[in-house]
Amino acid sequence: MRPESASSSGYAPRLSFRDVLERELDFVWACLHRLGIAEEDLEGAVSQVFSRVKDELADFDPTRRLQPWLAGFAYRVALEYRPTPGNGLEKRDSDVDAEGPSASGEDCGGAGDDREVLSGALQKLDLERRAVFVLHVIHGYSISEVAEVCEMPIDLAQARLWLACAEFVQILNRAGWMGERLTP
Repeated sequence: MRPESASSSGYAPRLSFRDVLERELDFVWACLHRLGIAEEDLEGAVSQVFSRVKDELADFDPTRRLQPWLAGFAYRVALEYRPTPGNGLEKRDSDVDAEGPSASGEDCGGAGDDREVLSGALQKLDLERRAVFVLHVIHGYSISEVAEVCEMPIDLAQARLWLACAEFVQILNRAGWMGERLTP
């Protein structure tokens, strides 16, 4: 009799914290950055995510995908990093300004410039909409996975995605983005 494979038995081996950290550090860093964590706060935010992951790793269901689970931690840490009066996270000079990069539409010709314009537009979305947008559009998670990660009803996740897409398109069009004209 052959031993069952991990996939056929429904059993998947537990991951070590070290493996998760080594495999997913770049993903968590990028996810937090896309969720609006300022460059100078990224190291601390990543540390907070992995501290929480270490505490909860024993409860992780190894039959599920790891990155959406990690994205949930990143989202909750990003919520704590939202600027609110008195928490020291108010808008800094280094943050994207109110008009965003290249808002005039000038110098938007190269791929690097496009990346700056797109990143600036993304940063203008409020965190709840940005999280749904980033997880669904950029990371490719299903809307049901996004709803689970963000701990919200699926219809709310769908509404936030629709609003985020429409707002993202408006921001890019107002900025005179030189890429293809977008419609939501």
